[in-house]
Amino acid sequence: MARRSGRSGRELTGRDLSEFGTDIAVSVPDEGPWLTRVPAEVTLALAGVTDDRLAGYADDELLDEHEAERGVRLRDLARSALAEGRDLYCWSSL
Repeated sequence: MARRSGRSGRELTGRDLSEFGTDIAVSVPDEGPWLTRVPAEVTLALAGVTDDRLAGYADDELLDEHEAERGVRLRDLARSALAEGRDLYCWSSL
């Protein structure tokens, strides 16, 4: 069972995520947790987010300092993944 990327990928790229197809489901038990590979296009878009854009997003969404820092760390993780030729994965649970 493949799952599609959510709202955050659409916000990052400004495009309909159906362009990216489905994510590769690495682990999909019925009740979760789920592990999916983040589409390369989303990783690339995330890696390209500037500090100013992250700060603007944090202000718009009223994020506290710790939440804003998570955005920076996620962006930096995407940059590292690209530099090392690796993929990003998303672990999710209900």
